[in-house]
Amino acid sequence: MSLKPPPALPFLLHRSLVKIDKSISFEDASLFGCAVVTGVGAVLNTARVAPGSSVAVLGLGGVGLASVLGAAAAGATRVVAV
Repeated sequence: MSLKPPPALPFLLHRSLVKIDKSISFEDASLFGCAVVTGVGAVLNTARVAPGSSVAVLGLGGVGLASVLGAAAAGATRVVAV
């Protein structure tokens, strides 16, 4: 069994790529591409917040704020941000 070094460029799946409009700054695009996806994904996919649930979010940076929005979108009735 031989081990090969990783390729020079990372492997990207076509479905993972998104075209960004030229009017959007890289800073704004990176915020949505990282913090929003992570925060909302944590609420919907990891915590699986159900309608009527109560949610506590620790920290209100980009990911925390996105988690608050994700909890509201999931139908949480009480969201506590610390």
